[in-house]
Amino acid sequence: MKSSQSAADIRHGWPHDIDPDDIRVQLDRVLASPELSGSRRLQAFLQFVVDESLAGRGERIKGFTIGEAVFSGDQDFDPQAGAIVRVEAGRLRRRLAEYYMTEGREDPILIHVPKGTYEPEFSRREVVPADSTFTGSAGVAGSGNFSRPAYAGTAILLLIIMVVAGRHLVGNGRAVIPDAVRTSSPFVVVLPFESTFASGVEERLASGLVEAIITKLSNLSGLSVMAHASILGLESDPESVVALNRDFGVTHILRGSLESEGNRVRANVQLVDAVTSVTVWADSLDGTLDNLLDLEDKIAGQVTTGLSVQFKPGERDRLLHRHTSDAEALAFYRQGLLLVIPPNDMTRVLTARRLFQRANELDPEFAGGYAGQSFTHTVTVLFVSGTDPTKELELGVALAKKAIDKDPDFGMGYANLAFAHAFSGEVEKSLEYSSRAVAVQPGDAFVQFLRAVVLILSRQPDQAFSSLSEAIRLDPVEHRTPYLNMLGIAYVATKQYANALEMFERNLERGGPSGPHMDVFHASALVELGRAREARQVIDKMLRSRPDFPAEAWLKFYLGPGDHLDSTMDNLYRLGLPSNE
Repeated sequence: MKSSQSAADIRHGWPHDIDPDDIRVQLDRVLASPELSGSRRLQAFLQFVVDESLAGRGERIKGFTIGEAVFSGDQDFDPQAGAIVRVEAGRLRRRLAEYYMTEGREDPILIHVPKGTYEPEFSRREVVPADSTFTGSAGVAGSGNFSRPAYAGTAILLLIIMVVAGRHLVGNGRAVIPDAVRTSSPFVVVLPFESTFASGVEERLASGLVEAIITKLSNLSGLSVMAHASILGLESDPESVVALNRDFGVTHILRGSLESEGNRVRANVQLVDAVTSVTVWADSLDGTLDNLLDLEDKIAGQVTTGLSVQFKPGERDRLLHRHTSDAEALAFYRQGLLLVIPPNDMTRVLTARRLFQRANELDPEFAGGYAGQSFTHTVTVLFVSGTDPTKELELGVALAKKAIDKDPDFGMGYANLAFAHAFSGEVEKSLEYSSRAVAVQPGDAFVQFLRAVVLILSRQPDQAFSSLSEAIRLDPVEHRTPYLNMLGIAYVATKQYANALEMFERNLERGGPSGPHMDVFHASALVELGRAREARQVIDKMLRSRPDFPAEAWLKFYLGPGDHLDSTMDNLYRLGLPSNE
């Protein structure tokens, strides 16, 4: 329904040059998108806050009114408890961010719900000049060369979207997930820094500073650090911070703020004991806006000193090592990592490849761009999507080797070389390089995940549990990760079907990656547990979405040839899966 109000009649929720009718058109487009169409809760949430804003009632958009309007029909809704609204707001921010990075990447109007409020904001997308778009490179449709200023604006927009997409913590501690190897070392959460900066550029720098600190600390074996994706949004949810120790075993919280005057910037930082709430240390550290690298080093060094971290040989040097000094190259690499997960969506994988390529155009010495490209080539073989698997694996190996040559301290280089070797049948090399990846970057969840994949592909699934459990411990909240799915696959490979089924169902409950590649394992676990009717429903769903999915080739990667694969395929054929022969 179109509004009769003009923009001038509305309170102040958006620039006056945006007509309310245009906002409603954009709202309908977002509500119908794959990101929101599957969740009536999130659709109702967004519809309510936009309607209230357009009606000039922005001051009424509070947790209580949203709860009454959107969730009052839920039997478990308590109008006195705001937790459900906070959690759903986090999900909504995440889904909006994903929409504008994929299907809505060219939409003229942006709708987002800033952290710290439920009142939506509306803005027009900046139009990049036509002569700055990129038009073809490396045989990937739509790739090529940007001018540096246009790309910088794109990078800033993408990273701001990442910051807006806050996550809220949910429990993830059922006993079916094997315990990760426990030590007495600290487990640190680096919360997003508060900032007095007014511009998006400086906000991006503040976010980048936090992510850089996390990356540096992940190089150390003497402590653990929660992945960046799992801590976004925590500063606006004190209850989650209190629960960090209880739910995830976090021992320390690093928090701080940034303030600037001209080019100078000061970081006021605190390290707090998560159990006692006692401040371990607090300090003010100075740097400059155009070079936050020194601040990264200072803060990381203070953390290790305050926690009396013991360094293994080479770790102190890795703590101070800078993989690139080009902030834009790093931004594109990080955005590529965000887009490439989940890796079963080839559109996202190819988009990520273009971002990794651009990172190397900006800094040809940066290992991250080569390592990222390596993954995008190898993963097409895993998902049986490449037209020339041999060529894809050759590229995967060559690019990973180039990453290692450029930077021997970059863990993802070794991880992706191991990943490519695993598909080439070079088991010893894949195990060797995956071990080296973990040695170089033990606290990175994705490095641990790739180590687990290599172990399963090398017919050692029983050895993969500790790496998968560690990946989940380090990155417990980010729903798009394939960690629960891969844990379920490891359980299927070891014939622990009840545990496998729980992993697949938990992944679906939290909105994790799904599709034919998981349907075949899901159905296999169900039929082995005597639940043939439910298994047949899963197979029917798979056939509706992709009837030509090469199930046997996919299963063979993880189960290998032999009786287990034959038995699994027989079960699937009996459920109605057509044979590819």
